Amino acid sequence: MIINLYEKRGWVADIQGPDGYLKLRNLVDKACGDGRIGLGKQPKAGLQHLKQIGDVAAHDFRVRVRRSDLEQKRTELRLACERLIFITENQGT
Repeated sequence: MIINLYEKRGWVADIQGPDGYLKLRNLVDKACGDGRIGLGKQPKAGLQHLKQIGDVAAHDFRVRVRRSDLEQKRTELRLACERLIFITENQGT
């Protein structure tokens, strides 16, 4: 969703490095710190949580991410996703 937002806004260069798109950690940090997007406090928290869970799931084979890990932050994750969709679809916002 972050990549889609930056593509639709014409900001792709902001999220690309020499090897292509930035990694999830960098994409989330970029989106949360980009004042042009205006995510808000709760959606930022949701993205940060998703990033944290995603890092563990992708890089630590000794730890299994469970549904309950996501359930704890379900509302924050939903708000983050819905906000990104809204911002992407509404160019003037």
